[in-house]
Amino acid sequence: MPSVASLPDGLTHYRSALLDCELWVAETPADAAAAPAGVLVYLMSEVWLLQDLKARDPEGFEAKLQAIHQTKQDFGGILDVLAQTADPIATPIFQTLPDVCYACGTTRRWRSVYGAVVCARCHPPVDAALVAAWEGEA
Repeated sequence: MPSVASLPDGLTHYRSALLDCELWVAETPADAAAAPAGVLVYLMSEVWLLQDLKARDPEGFEAKLQAIHQTKQDFGGILDVLAQTADPIATPIFQTLPDVCYACGTTRRWRSVYGAVVCARCHPPVDAALVAAWEGEA
């Protein structure tokens, strides 16, 4: 780890009691890029996001901070959001009853000699010799 005096301007040194390590904070990505190899640098914007994370979940903050710090050490990168912004999974337009084919709505099934259970309307057996048993209403 380089000494504080040997680091370029634009980097500020901190000691994290939670992480039990030295941290360097840069105002800009250019300041962070000027850091010597092997120096883990957080941007000031990341520090603000981490403070927001602590405010949102004080009980779980330490574990999350350690996971974020480990990921940053392993892969680098910049923390730019606190949560994923993926669309929620859509609710199905209709719900089907148990044992009803989701495609055609029938309950008639056939069990193959190999154990597979298949909808009789959507996938009728090619040969009667493949049918071990019929299930459901005809």
